[in-house]
Amino acid sequence: MSKMAKFFITCGAVCVLGIILTAAGYAMGGVQDMEKVEQSHEWFNFGSANKVTDTVETAEYDAIRVDGNMDVAVIGQGFTRDMVADFAKDFLADNYDAELAGNVVIRWKEGTVKPEVKVEKGVLIINSGGADPDFEVNLSAGDSSPDVVVLCKSKKLESIDIKTGFGDTAVGGVECESMTIDSGSGDIELDSAKAGKMVLSTHAGDIGITNCEGDISAEVNSGDIEFDSALAMDQFTVSLHAGSGDVQVNDSDDEVKDFSFEGGPNKLTLKTKAGDIEADFAEAGHPQE
Repeated sequence: MSKMAKFFITCGAVCVLGIILTAAGYAMGGVQDMEKVEQSHEWFNFGSANKVTDTVETAEYDAIRVDGNMDVAVIGQGFTRDMVADFAKDFLADNYDAELAGNVVIRWKEGTVKPEVKVEKGVLIINSGGADPDFEVNLSAGDSSPDVVVLCKSKKLESIDIKTGFGDTAVGGVECESMTIDSGSGDIELDSAKAGKMVLSTHAGDIGITNCEGDISAEVNSGDIEFDSALAMDQFTVSLHAGSGDVQVNDSDDEVKDFSFEGGPNKLTLKTKAGDIEADFAEAGHPQE
């Protein structure tokens, strides 16, 4: 069975079970009983439980590895206020705060397991583990995923490797040799990041890339990709493909399925099976404001 088929089957089962539990909950006493179910079962989210926040100071590290179901942001000294990840904005001022550098801020649902944070052999490891169940009935307007914000002390890292089953990812203001972000279901946002090689993928979600440099490869199964660069197109070798959707370059009136351009030294490869691609470059000799 394909991942997409499993995704829709799970969604259908959750919806049906949610309706049944909603009706049963109100029939047996309403909101108070639903809150009791939430308190005793991690897989049930009614939205009444509080989220706990903690700031963890870390030892020095050269690389970051994240695994599990969570919303995660990695913020460096080049962070700008233009990033739109709401869960990260909750913890940050308009710009990077050097006094917070070296800390990891975590917010997780009360009654669930706090995500693990540790440094081993120069690698910052974050694992949500049991902080979020693989199966969840969610009757809340929000989600119960932990929010994790990494505030890097050093702007340059060796690598960033993020893998989530579901959850949004934001990376801004950092430089590294390699960056890999793989999300089963969630949006990916990059702002002012540099890497020798970036590989981004999400099964269901959108990808936004702003003012990033390096060899960039982004692929989406179902969702849109937006790319915005302060560099001219002649600084890139470009390959764009939309299976079911359109490709638009520099606000052109032409919408095509494929677009390519031979330039350099950065490589840009964007693909989406079901969704649109928008790519905007500065005019040659005139960087974008």
